[in-house]
Amino acid sequence: MTLTPSAGRLRVKVGRTTVESGSAITVERTSSGRVRAKVGGQSYEGSWMTVEWQNTRYWSGSQATTVAVSRAQSGSTGTYRHGKIEIRQLKNALNVLGVMRTNSEYLPGIAEVPASWQSPALEAQAIAARTYAYRNLGPLKADCACNVYDEVTSQHFKGWAHENARESGPWRRAVQATQSGSGANVRNAKVVMYKGALIDAVYSSSSAGVTNSAAEVWGSDVPYLQSRDDAASKSKAAGNPNAAWTVTPSQAAMAKAFGLPDVATVTLTRTKAGLVTSAKATSTKGATATRSGAELRSALKLKSASFTMG
Repeated sequence: MTLTPSAGRLRVKVGRTTVESGSAITVERTSSGRVRAKVGGQSYEGSWMTVEWQNTRYWSGSQATTVAVSRAQSGSTGTYRHGKIEIRQLKNALNVLGVMRTNSEYLPGIAEVPASWQSPALEAQAIAARTYAYRNLGPLKADCACNVYDEVTSQHFKGWAHENARESGPWRRAVQATQSGSGANVRNAKVVMYKGALIDAVYSSSSAGVTNSAAEVWGSDVPYLQSRDDAASKSKAAGNPNAAWTVTPSQAAMAKAFGLPDVATVTLTRTKAGLVTSAKATSTKGATATRSGAELRSALKLKSASFTMG
């Protein structure tokens, strides 16, 4: 991977060594489980390294430097302005972590909803995003050694590319409207709590007209995660691109999904809200196989586990 500074310099810290660069550096993993940085024709190796850049809380300077990180955004380059980056190996891969403050450095880069939405909706999303992040500020996740992923597994974080976009002004204002103070001096920030604890602020882009309860999705009841009517999301005024969708899987794909030679019929079992809990397929010779709705969604690359089959 490469890290490229713009309008300033970056510096790499490996052990007791610190080296600066005004141009791109390359970081790679070694067979011994270490990481190696190539800076200006020289190589520096250690068990982990930190990359900082100018005009941040880690390194003062007049240049508002950003750093472009190759393959950081689902294979595409990501651009970052705040915090610092830590790199080490994890499970035989480079593990690249952004370290930043939640309110002033992380939330402005969240890109979960269109910034063109009305301000009350954006503020509600900002509160949900903050609550979700705060709740995850505990033990690090084993798969990433991080608090939150930067993709929809947690929350989609696009960094400076989103925060600095002209059309993102309403989102930045919504984040500010749900907190008091700025920068390192955020004194109060709105979150959602239940019985004195942060809620698990899970959300999705579309609900097919009704949300599912936690018991339906995960098997355990959560008092504040109950099924609710969401018919408005399917209205023409909502402009929801996922209000309805169609996928036409091939016979081969269906057979592979169920592990059968072919599929003649499929019987679905679903909750009242429409969530498919199980799908039973029968082959032309009478063989059967059952998959959960989540398993079938993954196998057929469906947008949701709330679907019908015709």
